[in-house]
Amino acid sequence: FCLGMNDQARVAALLDRIAALDVSLATTAPASRPVPSVAACRERGIAICAGNDGIRDTWTPYGNACMLERAMLVGLRNNFRADVEVAWALDTCTTDGARVMGLEGYGLTEGSRADLVLVDVEAVSEAITLRPPRRLVISGGQIVARDGVTEATWQTA
Repeated sequence: FCLGMNDQARVAALLDRIAALDVSLATTAPASRPVPSVAACRERGIAICAGNDGIRDTWTPYGNACMLERAMLVGLRNNFRADVEVAWALDTCTTDGARVMGLEGYGLTEGSRADLVLVDVEAVSEAITLRPPRRLVISGGQIVARDGVTEATWQTA
């Protein structure tokens, strides 16, 4: 949480050192705690990812494991307004997370694992800001939900 504090000169020095050491960061973008600036990390080439820390537990009743919702929280917490910035929030919750974890075969490329959520939107930023219904959810190439309903045939690996 110290990387979200108001002493910008001190934070900048810490982020410069983190970048030089090639250290990655993670955030949950909590509403009540300071967080590192995603934009400041991106400017320095620091890999920063986001995840859900508590899914309806004593820490917070607001988690639901949806990374599109987490991207919305990252965007709100970082005061992202422009579409490109909102897309950074999604990157923080998707491709940057894979980068931090060293995952191979991640992304929208042929031969990748095929973990994805399909939503009906005009732009990437709308997938986060409009909170559209999830039309199709695919995990490991297997359809696990359609229109918000879990597939009866889905089996965990």
